[in-house]
Parts: sequence; structure tokens; C-alpha cells
Amino acid sequence: MATVFSSGNRGDLGGISLSAGMSRATRLGGLVVQSGRAAHESTLASHKHALDRLLKKLCGDDPDRRAEYELLRGRLDAAFTGVSFWRAFVADAHAVDTRRLSDWLATTGAVVEAQFARRGLSTSRSLDTPLSTSPMDAFVTPIRDAIRPRAYALKNRERTNRMLMLMQLHANRQDAERAYAKHIRQWLEVNRGRPCVPRRAIVDPGGSASLR
Repeated sequence: MATVFSSGNRGDLGGISLSAGMSRATRLGGLVVQSGRAAHESTLASHKHALDRLLKKLCGDDPDRRAEYELLRGRLDAAFTGVSFWRAFVADAHAVDTRRLSDWLATTGAVVEAQFARRGLSTSRSLDTPLSTSPMDAFVTPIRDAIRPRAYALKNRERTNRMLMLMQLHANRQDAERAYAKHIRQWLEVNRGRPCVPRRAIVDPGGSASLR
């Protein structure tokens, strides 16, 4: 029955593996997701959009400083191009002395700077270097939501991993119900309609941690 679970993407969702030579996609725990420059730009774009919305709102809530907020909005594109531009932007934004803006920079802004720090200089890394795992959310969230209602019943790690492999195939759009049924039928026909292994053969190895 091993072929039922084999798709070239084996592995449970707990691990992270990076396949070499994948410039547009990366395999994270077997799930094929966007990575590298595209993923990083997507993440920074969401932060930039959130900061722009905050500055726009502050323009309406604090008209006395509207000119300063508008000036900061005009510098957003440059600020998100690199750490040196970002730090200069942050220093000037803090100088405006607005608590809501400073709080955003101290929290989400710290995440932005950390991303810049982790990626290093553009001249020292290849274009396919993964810079963010945020694209995983779109894949992991549906799986998490599907499992959550029955999470209390998942006590066998080995069987749970096999279930996750099937969900992994579905997330990668590589699942095939007819192929799955065909493998089961062929396996049963070879064994005269009966499984050749004990009913509870898939159990956690003795001494290993289970999900209990």
C-alpha cells in the first residue's frame, strides 16, 4: 500500500525540507509553496499596505500633523527597499511623536527590520533563496481547520502522519480518488480480498512519543 501515499512529495507536515533548484517554489514539509523573492515581496507588501492605511487614517484623525504623515506616505516605497532606507524612515516616523505610529513601528516594524536582517545583502544570495514562510499559511490553515474539530481523537502519530500525507497530496492538487481506489482494489485482489497485515499494524514504535 506504500504506493498509495507516494507522490514524490513524501513527508509529514512537521518537517521542513528545501529542494535545490526551485526558483519559483519551495517544498515545506512536502507542500509546494511560493518562495524566494516573490514570497518576500508579498510579505513586505502586506506590511507596507498596513502602514499606509495607518498613516492615511492618522491624516484624518490628526489634521495638525497631516503634512508630516503625507510626507511619510510618500517615502514608503523607498523605505521597503532595504534596511538602510527602513531605519531612516523609522527614525523620522518616531520623531513625529505619535503613539499609534510608534507602537506599530515597535511591533510590526520590528518584524520588518528582522526580515531585512535575515535576508542579508542582495549581492550575497541567490534569487531562489527562501525569505519568508508566510505563504505556508494559505496551505496550512485549511488543514488545521479541518483537523481541529477532531484533534482530540488523533492519538496515533503514525496513522496521523499518513492522514497528513493524503491531505498534503490534496493541497498540492496531486490527489486522485480513482487512483487511490484502484490501488486498494489491486492490493485486496492480490490478497484474496483480505488484508495481509494485522488490523492495528500501524502503531507508534515502542518508546517513542505518541500524540496522547
